Amino acid sequence: ISSFTIKPEILAALLEKVERSEITTKSARTVFQELINSEESELNAASVQSIIEDKGLAMVSDTGALEAAVQAVVAKNEKAVADFQSGKQAAVGALIGQVMREVKGADPKVVRELLIEKMS
Repeated sequence: ISSFTIKPEILAALLEKVERSEITTKSARTVFQELINSEESELNAASVQSIIEDKGLAMVSDTGALEAAVQAVVAKNEKAVADFQSGKQAAVGALIGQVMREVKGADPKVVRELLIEKMS
């Protein structure tokens, strides 16, 4: 434990980003690994934000940025849309995955809401 290089306030800053849905837990793991591997002697809370920006790990929750991807996925998946409209809630899961692949870092909760709104 004494050789652990990440200060508590840096770890707290990382966890706060996850709590605020600014990054995913997967992205947090990437940032954590970068912090551990960092050769920088003076890591601080700003280092967390810097890594997020450098690696493009910020979560996209802006509905405007997501709507085009949602529209494209809905247009390409008529069967899944029909399944959802006939009551099969699980159909939305596959569509969420497709939007998430198109828009790296998309907030899955926002994507789900947009998809349901679009298909209803």
